Amino acid sequence: MPEILNHILMPIEKNSKIIISKIVMIGIEVEIAAGMTIIVIIVKKKLNRGKNGLQNS
Repeated sequence: MPEILNHILMPIEKNSKIIISKIVMIGIEVEIAAGMTIIVIIVKKKLNRGKNGLQNS
C-alpha cells in the first residue's frame, strides 16, 4: 500500500515544487519591475526638479 501512495504522491510533489518555483520567479520578476518603475519615477522627478531649478535661476 505505501508503494502505491509513493507512486501517486511523488509526481504531485514534483509538480507542486515546479509550480511554487514558477510563482516565486514571477513574484521576483514583478518585484524587479516594480522597483525599476519606482527608480525611473524618482529619477524623472529629480531631473524635472533640476530643470525647474535651472529655469528659475
